[in-house]
Amino acid sequence: MNKITSCISTHFWIICSFAIVWNLIALFDYFGQTFISKEIIFTLTKSEQSHFSNIPAWITAVFATSVFSWLIGVICLLLKKIASLLFLISILEHQNYIIFI
Repeated sequence: MNKITSCISTHFWIICSFAIVWNLIALFDYFGQTFISKEIIFTLTKSEQSHFSNIPAWITAVFATSVFSWLIGVICLLLKKIASLLFLISILEHQNYIIFI
């Protein structure tokens, strides 16, 4: 029985570590998209400039909700608290974000 418990614990930490790395990438993407400077926008192609200039505020809010609830979900999973609820919110928000892009 100790071997099964040890294996589950090892897999748990591997998955949580992967989730944290994945979330750090998403946070980097969110902050990069949200706080992009005008100088950087002018170096992009016309279609990319149009894309970044016309992102609605509600899409950014959904993106932020998804990213930060995922981060809180991973932290709560590590703390074994309300993780499933926060992951559900993140998944639902992320699905809405993908549909409207």
